[in-house]
Amino acid sequence: MITDAQLDLPGPKIIFVNPAFTQMTGYTAEEAIGKAPRILQGPRTDKTVLRRLRQNLEHGESFAGEAINYRKDGTEFDLEWQVAPIRDTGGKITHFVATQHDISERKQVENALRASEERMHLATEATAVGIWEWNVITNQIRWDAQMFRIYGITPTKDGLVEYGTWSSSVLPEDVREQQELLQDTVRRCGHGSREFRIRRFGEREYHHIQSVKTVRTNAQGLAEWVVGTNLDITKRKREEEHLRRMATVVKDSNDAITIQDFEGLITAWNHGAELMYGYGEAEALLMNIERLTIPAKVAEQKEFIRRLIAGEAITSFETQRVTKDGRVLDVLLTVT
Repeated sequence: MITDAQLDLPGPKIIFVNPAFTQMTGYTAEEAIGKAPRILQGPRTDKTVLRRLRQNLEHGESFAGEAINYRKDGTEFDLEWQVAPIRDTGGKITHFVATQHDISERKQVENALRASEERMHLATEATAVGIWEWNVITNQIRWDAQMFRIYGITPTKDGLVEYGTWSSSVLPEDVREQQELLQDTVRRCGHGSREFRIRRFGEREYHHIQSVKTVRTNAQGLAEWVVGTNLDITKRKREEEHLRRMATVVKDSNDAITIQDFEGLITAWNHGAELMYGYGEAEALLMNIERLTIPAKVAEQKEFIRRLIAGEAITSFETQRVTKDGRVLDVLLTVT
């Protein structure tokens, strides 16, 4: 597109367009010539870009930028453009020539990638998953922001980390050896996964699962580029350990501890229950809790179930139970 050099309002007029302009905008040469370039502008055209364009042209300078323009039918398209002044032999500006390139497809791809990255970022934030990549050739390792949070390390500007620095700070000696073995496995086999421990600068240990996959290999089949994820499973490990301790307490307690469903079927039976009631665990797991209830307390048992379904707890309730050999016991019962 070529315009005259008139910058005073109403501005320059189009004096020439090529066939590509017509194809890009939908305006014929007859429709465009004599009009101002603003026929391509619309509600979402960036006025800041237009002001910078005008300032450059007023100073006799070229301009390059991107903008949203509008076709004749009103549809938007993303435009990359360059505008330059044309001078006569005396140096006076006589025309402006503008070259325009439709970058709508590129912008769509960029926006899709940006949206995908944002969704991935939100997903990793929600699941405490850190993502990293490793250039095996240069031995460069790059982390996302979540990885720095997982390891308790201040983020670097470019995300690059020095393996020796962070590994010696956070990996126990035995884990460091496992890490190196995993790296060697990935170089040769292309993927791997393991659970490991870290310590955050003197803090207590944390547990992670690391999964690694090769995305590029050399002619010998050895890894050149590797990506991986780290998932913090510390909370899960601590809960598992807590449950193991609780299970040990339950199993070895001299108090009778049982688990049953709302139908009364016994699903767990500890050593204390075996001592108190005389039924072995294998035998008890085939029973209904009503086997321990004396006839006079059947209605009481049904009331217990009603209250438990309603979310109540039965605490320190005195009642009676019957043993395998028929003895009636006075018991203090807590059910939750």
